[in-house]
Amino acid sequence: MKGTCEEGTVNKLFEGVSLSSVQQKEEVLSRTITYRVINLVVKGNSNVIEAFKQYISTHDQQTERFETFPPVICLLLKRYDSKLTKIDDRFEFSEDLDLTTFLTGPDQESKATYTLYVVIAHKGLQYTGHYVSFIKPKGDRDGWYKFDDESVTKCRRENAIDDNFGDSTEDSPWTAYMLMYIRNSELESVLQDATQGLK
Repeated sequence: MKGTCEEGTVNKLFEGVSLSSVQQKEEVLSRTITYRVINLVVKGNSNVIEAFKQYISTHDQQTERFETFPPVICLLLKRYDSKLTKIDDRFEFSEDLDLTTFLTGPDQESKATYTLYVVIAHKGLQYTGHYVSFIKPKGDRDGWYKFDDESVTKCRRENAIDDNFGDSTEDSPWTAYMLMYIRNSELESVLQDATQGLK
């Protein structure tokens, strides 16, 4: 898109800003970081909100804070440990996500409420298996579709969400590993028809 009227669109849609602070003796060093993906730990957390709370907690004298969230937020669920063993633990996520309490920067007075748009799920082991995507193209609650290689079929909400929480008692369950949410206030503009430049 470089050199076109759409240049910068990826940054505008997917980039947020976080503040990383490190305590060194009596001094706190801080720097802002631009991110496009947020990595959330599955192990030891039962849902997305718990994982966000862990993300902003202090580890080794380092603290992460969110200054801004982007219009489209990408959450990468860490389903593999340091030995690349797959983690099938149950990890819940909802169709509606409110991240307002996690904002600490200039946007903290604005609402950071989101609706789920994409679920990418995996079934199998760390080196084998199959991936499918669930997408609701118009952002409506009943408009979920399953993308499975060349096959695209309409599906129920439960197929996209509940069936992909994972279950450590099952042998290789379906587990979501990436979630994409669209900010409610940006839903109409993000999902608008791409008509500009078409003839």
